[in-house]
Amino acid sequence: MVTKKAPWQPLDLSTLPPCQVIACDPSLAGLGIVHIEVKDGEVAVLGAEKLATVQTDRKGWDDTFYRAGLLEALIAALIDAWLEVRIFEDVYAVHESPPIGKNMMRTESTILAGYGFRSVMNEYEIPIDKTVTAQSHKKLICGNHVASKTEHHTAIKELLPKIVNSEMITNEATRDALSIALYAAWREANG
Repeated sequence: MVTKKAPWQPLDLSTLPPCQVIACDPSLAGLGIVHIEVKDGEVAVLGAEKLATVQTDRKGWDDTFYRAGLLEALIAALIDAWLEVRIFEDVYAVHESPPIGKNMMRTESTILAGYGFRSVMNEYEIPIDKTVTAQSHKKLICGNHVASKTEHHTAIKELLPKIVNSEMITNEATRDALSIALYAAWREANG
């Protein structure tokens, strides 16, 4: 017997389980990081930043590794700042998987930024959940696993009025990190 898949439905934020998630869209050029809390059927952004490094006069891999180290230090400084103003309760971390397939550019940027994020989370003893693919969070947010950036971000923007402190989500990097965080929270309840 073949069962038909239920049609896609927009994400109902009130169905997400209580949790705190620190999510990261890893990139050396513009890493998005958000901290959300789901509580009493409501999603709140507790923090959101875009962390970036710029190319130096170093060449090739020397520049890449140098910027990866700088980014890790920026992530640690941000977590320090967040810890000064809030308590992390049952928080866990998650980041997007590196892209795979043909014609992928700068996958090493994603891998090194993700590794730096993981290193900082380990340093603060924040558990790390399994990575989230771009296709997975796009499918949840807009119903299309191969959605364009424009389509995906339009769907995220439609959710923002329903999220407390959503004015902190100000750019592509933090929108992507928010999408990853929402997927991680959804996955907690839906496997």
